[in-house]
Amino acid sequence: VTRLSSAASPPPHTLQPPPKAAAVKRTGLEGVMVSGVSNLSVPCPDTPAHLRKINLFKLDGSMLEHDCSTGIRDPAPDPDKFEKMATYADYSQDAEGRFYVKDLKKAITYFKANPNDRNLDSPDGGTAIILTYMGVLQVWGSDDEEGFRFISVPKLRALLLEGRYPRGWIPTAWSGFDILSKVIDYSTDGKCCHKKALCTIS
Repeated sequence: VTRLSSAASPPPHTLQPPPKAAAVKRTGLEGVMVSGVSNLSVPCPDTPAHLRKINLFKLDGSMLEHDCSTGIRDPAPDPDKFEKMATYADYSQDAEGRFYVKDLKKAITYFKANPNDRNLDSPDGGTAIILTYMGVLQVWGSDDEEGFRFISVPKLRALLLEGRYPRGWIPTAWSGFDILSKVIDYSTDGKCCHKKALCTIS
């Protein structure tokens, strides 16, 4: 077997990770946040140099690894942990189940109290897991008959356990304000919306 030197270019057929900015844009994110998310770094001068630049596709073990983990994908996909999460979904709308903000909050609350592991070096204080799932809801979710955002249990299962985009998913433009509106819903227990998913910031 011929080993490539660090300076050699990989063969043309070798699968390479996608450019970070292009991968971020494929989710529908637009504007200056594309560059910000693609070029994450830790500004603290006390942080060792090799940890300052954050690889968006390799966050495990970095300072940006979440404060706590559900264990659904860490260290490998775990169907049992996902099925525990699925018990918090709303099954009053249909048989397959839906996660609105209120339902994700119940699941996150459980996993924060019963984490797979903890990253004591994380600066997020437990907020990253909230931001992550509000982002999942925004990017891969759908609007119900009344316009409230949800993601179905089968869609979330495919994303987390199989790494598959939902069937027929088409990226739509979104921004940090869309996520922020859902975080506000999460934090205020949806005082402005009865399903805790419709509020937007203009």
